[in-house]
Amino acid sequence: MSNDRLSAALRTGVILGAATGGAVIGMGLRRGDALGPFMNVGRALLTTSSGLVPLPWLALVGGVTLHLALMLLVGGVFAFLALRTRGVLLGAAAVLYAALVAVAANATGSGVLGAFGVLPASRVQSMFLMALFAVALFAGVTWARASSGEYV
Repeated sequence: MSNDRLSAALRTGVILGAATGGAVIGMGLRRGDALGPFMNVGRALLTTSSGLVPLPWLALVGGVTLHLALMLLVGGVFAFLALRTRGVLLGAAAVLYAALVAVAANATGSGVLGAFGVLPASRVQSMFLMALFAVALFAGVTWARASSGEYV
């Protein structure tokens, strides 16, 4: 993998992780628990088969780490596939990819865009997250191209 593709993958994943993480925190704030979704995912990830539950701060770190890892992976794959696309075609590819990720997440039972099935979201909130997901993918690839010296 070339340095340009690796850089694009990392940049897109970071943008995607920040955007979706911020949205999840915002949705959590509306319910009175900003970090609750991350803690719930971390607890689900780190709870042992014997029923031992991790400390709250460890659950939080685990949830945030899982979120970032998933967003780096999903954003990186998109950047790898769409690095040379531009304009309207890049926007359409981002929307299609976001929809495919949402369908895959729902098919596997993991909920809203995969990582946060524990976050109860209305249909409007789910659509907002999908739109935000697509915009973050578009922005990440555009930023990666611009930072490599290539004109957007």
